[in-house]
Amino acid sequence: MPKQIFINGKIFVGDTEDHFINSMVVEDGTVKRIGDNLPNEGKVIDLQGQTVLPGLIDCHTHPKYIADALHGVACTPPNVNSIKEMQEALRNSPAYGQDEEVWIEGWGFDETKLAEHRSPNRDDLDAVSTTQPIFIYRSDCHSSVGNSKALELAGIDENTPDPVGGKIERFADGRPTGFMREVAASQLLIRAKSAQSYENDVANMVNSSEHYLKEGIVAIGEMMGRMKPYTSLKLYQDAVKQGFGPKASIYYVFDEIDPQVGLQPSGDEKLRVAGIKVFMDGSISGETAYNTDTYPSGKMGVSLTSVEKLKRAVEMARDNKLQLAVHAMGDKAIQTVIDVTKDMKPWLTTMPSVRIEHASLMTDQMFAEIANSEMNYALVTQPIFFFAEDESYRHYLSPAQFKLAYRVKTMLNSQAMLGLSSDAPCTPWAEPDSPFYSIYAAVTRKAANDDVVNAEEAITVPQAILGYTRDGAKIGGFDDNGTLEVGKAADFVILNDDIFTVPHDDLKNIHERLKEAQKQEEYLKDLPEQTTKFTKYQKLCLDYERAIEGLEPFVNRYAKDYYQGSLKEKQFELGNLEAQKKDEDNRLIDAKRTHEQNLTALGANGGDKTKVLENEIGAKQKELALVEKNASDYNSILKNLGLPTVTTQEEFYQSKSDADKLKEDLASQKQ
Repeated sequence: MPKQIFINGKIFVGDTEDHFINSMVVEDGTVKRIGDNLPNEGKVIDLQGQTVLPGLIDCHTHPKYIADALHGVACTPPNVNSIKEMQEALRNSPAYGQDEEVWIEGWGFDETKLAEHRSPNRDDLDAVSTTQPIFIYRSDCHSSVGNSKALELAGIDENTPDPVGGKIERFADGRPTGFMREVAASQLLIRAKSAQSYENDVANMVNSSEHYLKEGIVAIGEMMGRMKPYTSLKLYQDAVKQGFGPKASIYYVFDEIDPQVGLQPSGDEKLRVAGIKVFMDGSISGETAYNTDTYPSGKMGVSLTSVEKLKRAVEMARDNKLQLAVHAMGDKAIQTVIDVTKDMKPWLTTMPSVRIEHASLMTDQMFAEIANSEMNYALVTQPIFFFAEDESYRHYLSPAQFKLAYRVKTMLNSQAMLGLSSDAPCTPWAEPDSPFYSIYAAVTRKAANDDVVNAEEAITVPQAILGYTRDGAKIGGFDDNGTLEVGKAADFVILNDDIFTVPHDDLKNIHERLKEAQKQEEYLKDLPEQTTKFTKYQKLCLDYERAIEGLEPFVNRYAKDYYQGSLKEKQFELGNLEAQKKDEDNRLIDAKRTHEQNLTALGANGGDKTKVLENEIGAKQKELALVEKNASDYNSILKNLGLPTVTTQEEFYQSKSDADKLKEDLASQKQ
């Protein structure tokens, strides 16, 4: 890419909380120079005061699930609030009514948010279809539900034993309900689904690139690496070959790694095998997070990994120089991870050796033990959880437990490194991986229902951004990203507003400016309709002209007075039309300017598509110029005749009716 200089911006470098510059030189995809008022060199891009951040990093997410969810049905509030509404939403899926091998998919339901206060079962889904398989993820992405066809394809019946670490829920007569509790059980359905079409899985991954770009996300941590039915590395490699854009680090589920073969780090900055993933427990909203105190129902949660098994995972990670990423939400699960690792020496020096994922309920004692430990920890948490699931947390946790929920400020001030992330799509929210909802929640501590969750744990906007940039990059091993320092990758995002100065309640409305480009694309799609309207107007004018010409032999002084009396009003209406046309021209100028900026600023991520849109703008400009000329020619004709014009079809027919009546009156007078 040729040398470019970006000027007049508010560019957040991201190495500290307060380092801003107004200009930056980029060449060959790398930041070459940064500073204030740098001399122009190469192509000059005027940012016009817009805010720029380093490319965002979601270091804990599930891109394969996101890829599936993008063509699936969001079974989340506010659109789905009952099983009946879920059934209707599934019937509206593009997959509904297709061939029998096409799965109907959904995601995001939380039984506590449904009117029935229960999970859907196979009978509920069979009411949608018995010929097509249906699969829906629960909001935690641990549990799921399938219809009878999905169970059949997975070979699940009343004789199927529960998998280790999971449970197949059953009716009183022993028949599976379709609800698969925890990851091990859900995998039975997922493998049946994935076995249908590997090519579709690759295509879905490729198609998800645009989604990440629009969220400003340039790198991701795949936290559910699988060995079956195919390796996640192969899926990503094939997706990258076909255009998958974000950089990715893969963490393989420990249970699927052959202990005789092990797992070795591999890959490069674009795509690499980074670590091992262990599940200590489930989720709070599912009453499966492993806590010291019981839930109100008397449940204790579930312990999915024993101390001995965790030690084996630690040993494999240490021996192979891999990160250990441990899912732990309940306080007892988190304490177990700390107990096993706190007396060990780190085996990685450039990034945390042990990542505690979620870290939902942490006590002061845990932070003290981390501070006194040699181990280098990362706490990777998700503020969007309490934003979207506040009611569940209030319901399932005691007041004392709730005070421990997502202590982001304490995490930031601890000896561990803090990373913010989404765990998408594993939360009941329609935009589960929007970084700006998480930033909003971390800064305001407000939930979607406006409940305030432990206000003393709020952090600042710059601190939250660092959790998605500098520190997210360090935790995920994305050495070329995270800041816009010299030598780093020139991956950055331009925002639609100044995230550092907007009222905090507006933080969730911030988005990457490529979404503005998407709006321009939608506008361009509307341009043919606008052009058609102008063309119809042109034809209407010509028809009116012919009508007037036919009336002219009968027009006397009274008729001319009749028409000339409204001429001034009609000319005013013509001025309004011309003003509207000027507005359209201004919109086109703004659209062209926006796309030129996106074309240069987004580079390879958005350049090709933006170029197509730029060409469309040029074509539409030519069409509108022709329409403008035709309208101008017609106006000249009207002026020569000394007659008024019209702006709508209704006015034309009314004028024609008046003209016909006048013609009849004149004819009768002549007789």
